[in-house]
Amino acid sequence: MEELSVAVSGINAVDNPGPGIAVIRSLKEDGRLNLRTIGLAYDAMEPGIYLDWLVERSFIMPYPSSEEADYLGRLFYIQEVAGLDVVIPTLDAELPLYIKGKEKLLSRGIKTFLPTWEQFELRSKEHLPEVAERIGLAIPPTEAVTSPSELYRALDRVGFPAMIKGLFYKAYRVHT
Repeated sequence: MEELSVAVSGINAVDNPGPGIAVIRSLKEDGRLNLRTIGLAYDAMEPGIYLDWLVERSFIMPYPSSEEADYLGRLFYIQEVAGLDVVIPTLDAELPLYIKGKEKLLSRGIKTFLPTWEQFELRSKEHLPEVAERIGLAIPPTEAVTSPSELYRALDRVGFPAMIKGLFYKAYRVHT
């Protein structure tokens, strides 16, 4: 069986771990796959870079807030120097770049498994109440806010304790 080169992001294995290491471990435990793994990191201190029994090669990526051309250019560079057949992005912040660049990746022979833009949008926090209602899932009162004054008004409505969640990560339980 031909070796498959698979790049996986989200390899930060710290107190708020990314899912990448678990994805790589799952792939490696499937004895039917002949693969070489590449870790995609955003910081030289991400522990996944140093887990050489799981990650054969690793590369630092530009942050997902960078330009699409820079981000995809880095993936194409990785393909040239290390080979790259499949990329598995595991972080929400990356998905817009991959979804928009899917055809460019495919044209270079890099396969992915991605949601459509519409599917990606459905998972956003602003759509949570409508999606939950549609599938019959009860959720606590939820409000999207974009400023401190909106936050104070929302907390007056929903009460305490409450959870305040960031755009991509971190959540805090608040009592006041």
